[in-house]
Formats: sequence, C-alpha cells, structure tokens
Amino acid sequence: MSVLVLAEVEVYPEYVDAELMLFERLRTLYVSQPGCRSVRLLKHFDDPTRFALVTEWDALEAPVAASRAWAESDLMAEALQVVVGTPNLHTHHIVDRLGNTLGSLEPGTVVVMIVAMAQPGMKVETMQRLEGITDSMVVAPGFLGAMTLDDAVIEERVAVVHLWQNYRSCRQYAAHFESYKHCVYELIM
Repeated sequence: MSVLVLAEVEVYPEYVDAELMLFERLRTLYVSQPGCRSVRLLKHFDDPTRFALVTEWDALEAPVAASRAWAESDLMAEALQVVVGTPNLHTHHIVDRLGNTLGSLEPGTVVVMIVAMAQPGMKVETMQRLEGITDSMVVAPGFLGAMTLDDAVIEERVAVVHLWQNYRSCRQYAAHFESYKHCVYELIM
C-alpha cells in the first residue's frame, strides 16, 4: 500500500521565492531516495504564503529514511529560516485511487484535501461518507480523480483528495465538502 505524505507550511512573505528554490532542491533530494514515486508542491488558493509539499512513497519506511537524508543536508537549516512555526505533517496510506495521480498532473490543477475525524468505532462509516462525496463528483466536468486516505498516525483521521482541472470546476461542487475541514491548493510544481 503506497503512502502519501503532506507537509503544510507557512513561509514568511518575503521568502516565498526562496521557498520555491528550496523546493526544487528538496525535490531533487527526495526523488533520488529509494521508494519515492512523486514530489509535488501545492500553493494554498487563498493565502500565497501557505504551501503543501506532497510526496508519494512505496511504503511507510521510505519517507522516514528520506527525512533522515533531508535532516543531514543543508536544506533543513535553510527551511528553518523561511518557514513560520512547525510544518503540519499528515502521513496517509492510500486506500483507494480513482483516475489521475498527483504525479501525472500539470501545474494549475486544483487539489482539494478534505479531512474528517471519525467518532470512536465510526471510522468505516466516516470513510464511506467521504467516498460518497467522491462518487457524486465522478461525472462532474473538470473532475480528474481522487484518492481515499487512511491516516497512518492518527487512528480516527481519514481524508480524501480530489483533483480538479481548474478552480471554477471545483467551486461548482464546493457545497458537497464545505461542511468538512478542507484546504484548496493549486499544483504549481
């Protein structure tokens, strides 16, 4: 079962360009690591200082080893200078995939991450509700694909990632997911 790691960061406004250059170097490091399938950078749609680094791996051990390589490089010290606070890290097992993957998409694609916390004993039902949202969008114009995710760390957290051709397509179906915690990103690299 492959793993998706999402690291959400906020950078100081004066360092947005530096973050983009840092990402290019980080991508080079990660793709050279065993088990790395893709490395993508997303920019938050409403806040130009918020980014998400999304990596996909063959197994849970692979990003752990890659993190060690990152910590041993000079990239960590550089990142600490541009990032506000601590990155918000999510590690998920990809349970189901529909359509395109992040690694196959072009810049400009809109990525919606919907996260839900399940009540104890209700994880399967919560995941089914999120999959129901996906099912209602499969025929929507501009819908490119989805991934259903099971958090590898927090037992009750589940998520779904929707991939859209553009923001306009996504907004037409926002009522389906607005009651859930969600973030809307644009794929930039």
